[in-house]
Amino acid sequence: MSDITEHEKALYDRQLRVWGHAAQQRLKQSTVLLLHPSGVSLEIAKNLVLAGIGELRIAGMHRVCNNDDLQDSVFVTRKDVAEQAGYIPTLTREMAKEMAK
Repeated sequence: MSDITEHEKALYDRQLRVWGHAAQQRLKQSTVLLLHPSGVSLEIAKNLVLAGIGELRIAGMHRVCNNDDLQDSVFVTRKDVAEQAGYIPTLTREMAKEMAK
């Protein structure tokens, strides 16, 4: 069982104070599988990653952005819809940048 690092303690300080070290440790050790993501599930995935989930696996990433996703996700832009872009790679790149800080 890997312990929470000093960096993670600083990153998840608020959560550690709310639900404690043991709960954060269980979250860190958890794996979630997201099938055929949509705008709403993309927001859920974002929140899980920001909360410190250990591993997030995404399957069925062939879906492209549509107008409904504009309302459901902060990561989808009008440009993504116009270009019929797949939005999961954008999410993972953006989140990786933030988590690496």
